[in-house]
Amino acid sequence: MTEPLVSIVMAMRNAERTLQPCLRSLLQQTCADWELLLLDDGSQDRSPEIAAAVGDARIRLLSDGKHRGLPVRLNQGIALARGKYVARMDADDIAYPQRLARQAAFLDANSAIDLVASRAILFDNDGTATGLFPFPGNDHAAICAWPWRGFVFAHPTWMGRTAWFRRHPYSEQALKAQDQELLLRSYQDSRFAVIDEILLGYRQEGVSVAKSFAGRRVYCGALLRQARGAAGWTRAVRGLGYHAAALLKDALLAGRRNPLRQRPTSEQEAAWQRLWQDVGDGPCAA
Repeated sequence: MTEPLVSIVMAMRNAERTLQPCLRSLLQQTCADWELLLLDDGSQDRSPEIAAAVGDARIRLLSDGKHRGLPVRLNQGIALARGKYVARMDADDIAYPQRLARQAAFLDANSAIDLVASRAILFDNDGTATGLFPFPGNDHAAICAWPWRGFVFAHPTWMGRTAWFRRHPYSEQALKAQDQELLLRSYQDSRFAVIDEILLGYRQEGVSVAKSFAGRRVYCGALLRQARGAAGWTRAVRGLGYHAAALLKDALLAGRRNPLRQRPTSEQEAAWQRLWQDVGDGPCAA
């Protein structure tokens, strides 16, 4: 069997409401040289049946009936990946048609880059664009400017070299903020970049204080574990203060959209609405 250029690693759990638009967006990619490692994490709905019904040989559904958590499933998918590159995506997101082609071409042209993300438009369950994911800049220095705060580097937009992912596995103890913990652990001996182009629709609902607390707790724990010397402890203390203040802000926004999000331009919103209409409800066709 010919090895694909890109292995998309996607874990899902009870995703029947969002899975079809997600899969349809992959079937419409301008780069057809991909495989999808779709790892079912103990779904109790029709998600596996929906995926199996697509009938595309590039979709490899793996289901053992167990709920083991996202980082375990991501590491499982990376171990099985046959592609030169690994791309991340979640089962409720939507890829723009040129996503895989753009990111693979970028990595082909930039051998020093280990991991590339893209810009993303945020949307809610009815397809309404609610803002843009923050954009810190497109180079490693800008992305990693404030490691004590975290990294503005949208996880579902990642594509990286498969060898890099295998050198830097996800922590299976980090049940939240797995991406941030991985970036903190790896940024000093890696190179990241962001393509200044919207290549993903990122589904985000209102602010959840419980999810925010869990993720920030994991990240603060990682800062403390990695503190070495005065600089490391200073970074950790600054991080604890920053994330405590951020959690308070999240509590004030609980259940609502963040009013400080950057709004998409009229052209960006129109492009998104065309994509949303194209991948909307209905069965997937292989």
